[in-house]
Amino acid sequence: MTVLEQIIQLSENLSTDEKQSLAVYLSSNESGPNRRPRDLYGIWKDGFPQDFDIDAALREIRGQWQREVEEINS
Repeated sequence: MTVLEQIIQLSENLSTDEKQSLAVYLSSNESGPNRRPRDLYGIWKDGFPQDFDIDAALREIRGQWQREVEEINS
């Protein structure tokens, strides 16, 4: 049983007020005025080799998509 399945099973025993409190708690972690956006700068710094050419990779992907669209349309 996954953790989510366990939580769902446990939530079935909660009162209406407890369910509402749980919903407020869970939703407050995802959004709201206190949520700070995650800084993405440098997050992938070590994820790719230094000589990786992102522009070339994107051109290749775009080309593959264009070929697939042409195949579908013909």
